[in-house]
Amino acid sequence: MSIATVKAVINGQTYPLTLAEDGYYTLSGTAPALSSANEPGGYYGVQIIATDEAGNETTINQEDGTWGEQLRLVAYESVKPTATITYPSADSRINTCTPTITAQLRDNDSGVDPATLDLRINGGSKITQGAPGLTLTPVEGGYDLSYAVPTALDEGQTTISVGVSDKDGNSADPASITCTIAVTAPTISLSSPAEGIVTNQAAVQITGITSDDQLTSVTLTVTVNGHDQGPVTVDGQTGAFAVSANPSHMQEGANVIKVKVVDATGLEAEITRNVVLDTIPPRIVEVIGVTDRVHVESPFEIRVKVED
Repeated sequence: MSIATVKAVINGQTYPLTLAEDGYYTLSGTAPALSSANEPGGYYGVQIIATDEAGNETTINQEDGTWGEQLRLVAYESVKPTATITYPSADSRINTCTPTITAQLRDNDSGVDPATLDLRINGGSKITQGAPGLTLTPVEGGYDLSYAVPTALDEGQTTISVGVSDKDGNSADPASITCTIAVTAPTISLSSPAEGIVTNQAAVQITGITSDDQLTSVTLTVTVNGHDQGPVTVDGQTGAFAVSANPSHMQEGANVIKVKVVDATGLEAEITRNVVLDTIPPRIVEVIGVTDRVHVESPFEIRVKVED
């Protein structure tokens, strides 16, 4: 009897083998489209089925004691995984020294290898899977990373980088961002008006100085009895500011003036001044004067009753 057919089954697909002049049945095939990294054993099993003209059939596969190792097709990919830092964002300012860093690690074929994670802060030691505060949550296509920084970082510029490889050894282009940590709130001081001042000028002058490590990013607001006094310009070099109260927002008697500064991270400072507006002149209600003649160089008395 002679051989009728020889076939190979790979990843559910059947391929015929062709008899060559050297007596070997040959398959010149194309590997499956996806990496074998996630297959059992990390390979695609190959099944060989030989059938003679009488219909007798012999089958071997990757488990065969003699030829099994020759029937294990390892396919790998060459597309890099991706790493993206989602918090903090590049060039941002944050107001905590213990931020929770988040990132996305993705690979659509062999898959992200979490054992290759390389997270670093300011170029320090590698933070890897299993580190305190680090969580890798499986999602479609990879992992979501969350790292609650356990030890307070210094204020100022902070650089964060994340790298990872897939199961076929392809390394992602490292993601890197630089942000600024600023946890010291801005300060503010008023040179006028003085606390408790009594004035007859409704257009009270409100002047002072604010300080912050990034003056050009602060927002300063002034309110009089809850009314916003409009945009206030802060000198980007000195922090000085000046504005006049809107007279229509001042009321006779007690008034509350508030000045508030907020920096780019949301930290704020506020100062309050209580000002009394008195525009009503005093009223003379009674005068007891001199009704008799007075000798030169002799004492006299005038009595006046005044209300205000």
